[in-house]
Amino acid sequence: MRKIALFVEDDAHRQVIGTLTQRLAKERQVDISLDWRNATRGHGKVIQEFKNYLRAVKNKASLCPT
Repeated sequence: MRKIALFVEDDAHRQVIGTLTQRLAKERQVDISLDWRNATRGHGKVIQEFKNYLRAVKNKASLCPT
């Protein structure tokens, strides 16, 4: 199963993006799990939260031995 993090601002975004993502996965026969990240207060807040998420992922990856 592939875990996909999705950043959205509101429920409308969640419905459209979630439905599209699930449809594409089904068409390609890929099992997915959606990990929703919500940020309100506009586009700028969503971008800020996305950058914070990427930083956390990068920091976690640097802790893993290769």
